[in-house]
Amino acid sequence: MNKAIKRSEKALKAMSKARGASMVEYALLLFGVLIVGAAVITKLGGAVKNRASSATTEIGN
Repeated sequence: MNKAIKRSEKALKAMSKARGASMVEYALLLFGVLIVGAAVITKLGGAVKNRASSATTEIGN
């Protein structure tokens, strides 16, 4: 039991010493999200446009 408590204390100390992400890491994450978003919009853009147009037509009638 004491070993488990000591291990958890060591783990908590190690976690508290961990540094946060730097500005470069945040920039890389943002760039990755933008690339994925652009790929999704490119892939689904036409289908979404067509369905939105047909929905607008249905609402207008």
